[in-house]
Amino acid sequence: MIKIPLKYLLGAFAVVSITGSDAIAQGYVNANKGFCQKTDNGYEICIKEENIICRKHPYNNKNECKASGISTDLVGEEKHWINSGDYNSDWNNCTYKNPPITCIAARHFGKLNF
Repeated sequence: MIKIPLKYLLGAFAVVSITGSDAIAQGYVNANKGFCQKTDNGYEICIKEENIICRKHPYNNKNECKASGISTDLVGEEKHWINSGDYNSDWNNCTYKNPPITCIAARHFGKLNF
């Protein structure tokens, strides 16, 4: 029988715990800030429900959304954030397999149910 040190087992458990859940990977809800998600470069973006607008694209009938919110950097400085959409548009196509945070927040708040 192979003996694995406890620190390696705990480390492996921590990695699985952080990456194994869609709820963690997809963001969380803050009562004051709305839907929040961490970015790959360390920012946290929070979007309130009232700052999301969704529609069906007029030509291809796909779900599109745009949003604004607050971006917080690693030292806690907050700035206004506006999404950048596809192809220099302010609308994000929400039919991608890995949608942008605008679409994830819209789905969380039930804005894509039309």
